[in-house]
Amino acid sequence: MQPPEVADLYGAAGDAEVGAFTPVDHAAGWKGLRRAYERMLTTVCSPAPGVRTEHVDAGGVPALWVRPQDRHPANPVVVLYLHGGGYIGGAAAAGIDLAARLADAVNGQALAVDYRLAPENPYPSALDDVMCALRWLVERTGHETKIILAGDSAGGALAACAALRARDEGLAPAAGVHAMSPLADLSLGSPSIDEREGTDAAVSRDLLTDMSACYLQGRDPQDPYASPAFGEFRGTPPLLVHAAANEALVDDATRLVERVVATGGNATLRLYDDEVHAFPLFRFSPDAAEALAEFGRFAHSRLNRTAPGG
Repeated sequence: MQPPEVADLYGAAGDAEVGAFTPVDHAAGWKGLRRAYERMLTTVCSPAPGVRTEHVDAGGVPALWVRPQDRHPANPVVVLYLHGGGYIGGAAAAGIDLAARLADAVNGQALAVDYRLAPENPYPSALDDVMCALRWLVERTGHETKIILAGDSAGGALAACAALRARDEGLAPAAGVHAMSPLADLSLGSPSIDEREGTDAAVSRDLLTDMSACYLQGRDPQDPYASPAFGEFRGTPPLLVHAAANEALVDDATRLVERVVATGGNATLRLYDDEVHAFPLFRFSPDAAEALAEFGRFAHSRLNRTAPGG
C-alpha cells in the first residue's frame, strides 16, 4: 500500500488504487491480493445501466459476452478483452465496464475471457485459455467478423502474446491489438519500476516480483509468450499501446513498442500525463474517454484491412 499522498497526485483513480490493498490483504499473500483487486473493481468499476452480459463456454474456457445497450449481437466487430490482475487476480465479471466501453468504441461487442489464474494454474495456462477462446471465436463467428485483442496490465501483455502465438500457429490474424499499461517483461528489467518506487499508486517491485513468480514458477521470464517485450513481431497485427507517463510500467510499454518496430511490426505508443496504471479501467479518470476514443479510431482504421502489420 502506497502512502496517501500518492493518491492526491492522481485524483479518484489514485484513491481507488491506493486504497485497494490493505495490510490484511498483503498478509494473506496472493489470496488476499486477488480478493482486494476484485473488490476494488467491483466497487469502483461497475458497468453503466443497460450493459447486457451472457455467460458462454468459449471452447472450454468460461467467458462473458458483453454488449452495450442497443448493440446487436450480430455486429461483426468483437473485442476479445483480457482483464488485468498480474495473472493472480481479476475476472471477466470484474472487467465488464471496461469491456463494454471498448465494445462501444468500436460499435461492436466484447468477449471477456475468464482465463485461469496463477499460482494454481501457472504459465502457460492463461495464454492457453486465451488461444482456446480466440479459436472458438473465429470458428463461431466466421472470417467476416473482425477481432480486436485488448487488455490492461497483465491482460495487455496477454493480448500481445496471443498475437504472437496466433501468427506462429497460423491462425487468422486479429485486426489489431490494444495494450493498456502492459506488464510486458516478467524479468522485471525496466528501469522505471525502481525509478517510480513509492510514487506509483498501484505497482511496486515487490508486488511485481510476487506476481511474476506465481505465474512463471521457474519458467524463463524472457519467453516471448510470457514477456512480449522479447518477441519477434513481423507478421503480427498493429499494436496501440497506452500507459501513464509516470507509472512504474511505463518502460514496459515503451520497450514493447520499440521491440515491435525493431522486429518488423507496427506499433503506436501514447503516454498520458498525470494518470495511473491501467487508467482506462476507471471511467472517471480524466483521460479515460480520450484513450477509448483513440482506441476506437485505431480499431476502425484497421477494420477494412486484412494484411497483418499494414
